Amino acid sequence: MKKIILLRISAGLLLFHLIGHSFGNATWDESDDPLKQSVIRGMIDHKFYFMGTNRSMGEYYYGYGLITSILLIYTSLILLILSYHLNKNKEISLFLIWLSTAITISLSAVEFIYFFPFAGITTLLASICIFYAGIDSKIRKE
Repeated sequence: MKKIILLRISAGLLLFHLIGHSFGNATWDESDDPLKQSVIRGMIDHKFYFMGTNRSMGEYYYGYGLITSILLIYTSLILLILSYHLNKNKEISLFLIWLSTAITISLSAVEFIYFFPFAGITTLLASICIFYAGIDSKIRKE
């Protein structure tokens, strides 16, 4: 039972992260700071030809944010589904737990390096919960 709760907590942490991320992605181009506003205008106003289309750096930045939102939703759903079906196929469940642990630890590292600590800590906590769900699964073999 402990592993099921841990997976649901990790899914909840990633959904919490999604809410903050989505708010940040929707408002990234709003600032009262004149210097920051100048950089934002430069990212939005100028388009470049790349891979068959013209896009601004701001569009790429916003698009990457949307991709991240979709992946956070996907990962949360996978963890929730896994928590409901954990005992049906133990081998694939354990594989998905270890894979999810590796992916969320990697995401956390990127967030610590390129973004900010709060995002990194949230994802790191989710990865710790997933990891301990895997440890609990190996020990109990329910």
